[in-house]
Parts: sequence; C-alpha cells; structure tokens
Amino acid sequence: MEHADSLISRIHRRAFEIYVQRGKGPGQALNDWLQAEQDVLRKREAAIDAAFEDSFPARDPPAH
Repeated sequence: MEHADSLISRIHRRAFEIYVQRGKGPGQALNDWLQAEQDVLRKREAAIDAAFEDSFPARDPPAH
C-alpha cells in the first residue's frame, strides 16, 4: 500500500512542475495543486489497471 507521504510528495512535485510550466505566476496555487492531484491519481489508476490486466489476461479461460 502506498504511503500518504509519498503520494503527497508526488503531488507536490507535480504542482511545482505545473507552476513552472505556466511561468511561475502567483495566485494559482490551489488550481496547480488540484491539477497535480488529478494527474498523479490518474497515473496511479492507470498503473493499477495495467497491473491488473497483466495479472489476469483475457485469453485465459474462466475457471470452472
């Protein structure tokens, strides 16, 4: 299970990347954070989905 500190750290890094990409203008910290949170969580969900698909390939017949 992922530690909350690790998740928060990744969101923080992504929010900083967004801040830099938009020219370091003030007043958008909350929007940067929310976008970063969405990006990080979407990426995490995609990784979980990929791991699940690798674990249970569709070509395997169902168990009886």
